[in-house]
Amino acid sequence: MKKSTKVIIGILTFFPVLHLVFDLLAGSISVIIGADSFLNALLATSVFVNSYRWLLITSYLVLALVNKKSGSRIMWFFTIFIGSIYIVPLYWYLYIWKDDMYAVSND
Repeated sequence: MKKSTKVIIGILTFFPVLHLVFDLLAGSISVIIGADSFLNALLATSVFVNSYRWLLITSYLVLALVNKKSGSRIMWFFTIFIGSIYIVPLYWYLYIWKDDMYAVSND
């Protein structure tokens, strides 16, 4: 797998975590200053991101089950299922970014 593909997958993997942090900060600030229209926009983006998050988690659950290089596939399945978006970046780092199964090519 190309390094650029791994980076794109990593960005897509970290996006829900970064969005959660942004939502918490922006939501807190908008409550303090009383910006109701901004809260509605945050809610709309949160609906999209939550849908995306479930698609991402489902994809990683399937990937964890079919990954033959991992000796603990069931453990990863339950860890991703329970840990959700907090564990997925760790799985990406260990099994996509660092793994030789997806060797980086310089194409």
